[in-house]
Amino acid sequence: MGNLTRIRFLFVLLVGMLMLPNGSYGTSMAPLPADGTLLLRQCQTTIEVMDAGVNAPEKDILPAQFCGDYIRGYSDALIAAKGICVGADVSNGTMVRVYSSFMRHHPEFLKRYQGEGVRAALELNYSCDKRAPG
Repeated sequence: MGNLTRIRFLFVLLVGMLMLPNGSYGTSMAPLPADGTLLLRQCQTTIEVMDAGVNAPEKDILPAQFCGDYIRGYSDALIAAKGICVGADVSNGTMVRVYSSFMRHHPEFLKRYQGEGVRAALELNYSCDKRAPG
């Protein structure tokens, strides 16, 4: 593709994008809730899939994966920021269970942004300041 052809292509692409109606970017769909309710539901599915092992229903695999990936990403960010200290022996599945348990005991986080519940659960259970009693 020559330079003139590339310029024409980019021009046509830009004009085409400008002519799209404002609602064409997926805004006509209702956004998924970003509160703790959906994430907790997905994490409960993750726990069910982990417990079922190879017998887990195929329809549950994707929601289970989302929760695990979300918790892993959030924990990695907190670890990098020195916000939590997680031992190498702590699995992602364990952190999913910690989050789910925390949310059951702290329902006030259900209507907050989902990251707030994850952060609170992980900071409570994996605080770098935790000292062994004694």
